[in-house]
Amino acid sequence: MERPAVPSARGRQRGHTARVLWALLLALLAPPAALAVEVEDAVRGLEFFQESFPSGKEAGEELLEFNQEEILHVDWAQKQNVWRLPEFTHYGYQTQWALANLAVLKESLEIMMKRTNQTQAQNAPPPHNLPAEHFVYQWASECLYHNGTERVRFLDRIAFGRQEFVRFDSDRGEFEAVTTLGEPSARYWNSQKDFLERMRRELERFCRINYGIFNLFASGRKIPPKLKIVPSENSLAPSVLLICTVDSFFPSKIKITWFRNGKEEDEVRVFTTDLIRNGDWTFQMAVMLEAQPERGDVYACQVEHASFPEPVTVRWEAQSKSARRKMWTGVVGIVMGVVFAAAGISFYLKSKKGQAIPQPAALMS
Repeated sequence: MERPAVPSARGRQRGHTARVLWALLLALLAPPAALAVEVEDAVRGLEFFQESFPSGKEAGEELLEFNQEEILHVDWAQKQNVWRLPEFTHYGYQTQWALANLAVLKESLEIMMKRTNQTQAQNAPPPHNLPAEHFVYQWASECLYHNGTERVRFLDRIAFGRQEFVRFDSDRGEFEAVTTLGEPSARYWNSQKDFLERMRRELERFCRINYGIFNLFASGRKIPPKLKIVPSENSLAPSVLLICTVDSFFPSKIKITWFRNGKEEDEVRVFTTDLIRNGDWTFQMAVMLEAQPERGDVYACQVEHASFPEPVTVRWEAQSKSARRKMWTGVVGIVMGVVFAAAGISFYLKSKKGQAIPQPAALMS
């Protein structure tokens, strides 16, 4: 589909054929409460172009993601696709498409800067929260899914200076000005009937097709977690904090349960961290147990995950404090023994310095 540049006073229009996004700036365009949708899956994209003055430095990037996991990004300066995983390279997105997209954004940024100057000349407050020497233009596209593709909503949102000024919502079927700055753009694009009809078809062409591609990959991806238990003791407290770390797994759904001597531990003593994205289509988290172990107690961290045919368990066996002290005493004793032995050998060698050391006859012949 073609997407036009922001219309100037003469109504210029240019198209481009791809739709991608940049996740690092997507938070700046979070949907307002009025657009809230119960979302289970999402294909999101953002294009941005930025100029700094008076240096004239330019920066731009495009990124495509599924459920907040990156598919690819294209940098304006590097002029190449960067696929997040090798499995994505066969999707066939062309670098020149992204560069054409960014060229349109660059033109739109220049138009918006001129429009802003005209607004300021009329003593109106600036419609952006960036200093005058630093401007950014963003175009975000989102497909929001509920129960697969049973309920799909498509949003196109455009921002200048980190402030959204115009949007297209598939539920409305037309462009809507968010601020007075977006009124000329909304009027112009709504007057272009062919373009408006193409935007309405994006719900099928862009949203449903991409969902089929990316959901197929995600649903078939199963990476087993790496498990371990790390004890953290406090000499001033009788309890031990047992940390079950679960890392590098996909999908994100996981169940972690603590047991003591085969009996499930009380949830009151169990603390779970938030799920953390590693940025490579894997996740990590930790579940901590505040334990008061007695000698012989066996603690187990049990993990249930789609990558495991059955639950997997790692164990930690408690020792008495006296046993732990004896263990440390033994370790210290061994270390000190090695130190003193090394010192004795050093003294012996020094005492032999300058003396001839007899050699076996077999070595002297």
